[in-house]
Amino acid sequence: MSKLVNCPAWKIRLHRAFRDGYEPAPAEFIARQPYYPWVVVGTTCGAAFIGQLDASIVQLMLPTLEHEFLARLSEVSWVAIAHQLAFASISRSSHGFPRLPVGS
Repeated sequence: MSKLVNCPAWKIRLHRAFRDGYEPAPAEFIARQPYYPWVVVGTTCGAAFIGQLDASIVQLMLPTLEHEFLARLSEVSWVAIAHQLAFASISRSSHGFPRLPVGS
């Protein structure tokens, strides 16, 4: 916790939320809006659509990889898995989450 001494209070609360495994409360300025539930639904649906579209594009690319590299499907199918793993690993850090110190 010594690394968080000079951090703003919101960073400390966010760090504790991630460390302890609970979701922090939504921002008050948006949670007060009557359309807030629809913002959540819209964001979730949009993210699910983009994820499926992205996975579909990678899957459609596999026959081209087979042809270009003269390889079997079993030899190029790792590309789809690697793409999804890479996307999942960078998606949290690239969507505006602050860099938090690791440790307790």
